[in-house]
Amino acid sequence: MPIPQKINDIVAYQQPHDSIFSRLIYRKISKVLTFYMLRWIPGIAAPDVTIISFVIGLVGAVGLLYPAWWAKILAFVCIQLSFAFDCSDGEVARMTGRGSKFGIWFDSISDRTKEIVWFFAVAYQYYPVYEQAYYLAAAASLGNLLVGYLREAKKSIFLAE
Repeated sequence: MPIPQKINDIVAYQQPHDSIFSRLIYRKISKVLTFYMLRWIPGIAAPDVTIISFVIGLVGAVGLLYPAWWAKILAFVCIQLSFAFDCSDGEVARMTGRGSKFGIWFDSISDRTKEIVWFFAVAYQYYPVYEQAYYLAAAASLGNLLVGYLREAKKSIFLAE
């Protein structure tokens, strides 16, 4: 795989059926992240990027646990950056030609885990004021898992073709 020469070389490897928010924000950030990761980290693979996304997402969850304003800003930045790295892992897989069913599964599992941790971190903040916060976090987590399952089922249909 040749190393990309320009940031816009990444665009051809981006997912065509993304949400509008991903196309307008995250894909613009992810192509820069992908470009520099492929240039500066020889041999990087998509699961490595998934792990980076997961760790940054967990840092965001820790930021959600603290009531200080700076922690909320840290959480916001980390969660948004985690989404951008989540876009990058697929770009790296497609560019290096080393995508796999395991990578798709690992990406999906790490995404759902991050999101559930975020729900419960927010619930932790609201529990002293609203005692049903954990029930809402559990309901949101269940809904998130169902949506994730449907999204992954749709992906597997496309892979089979």
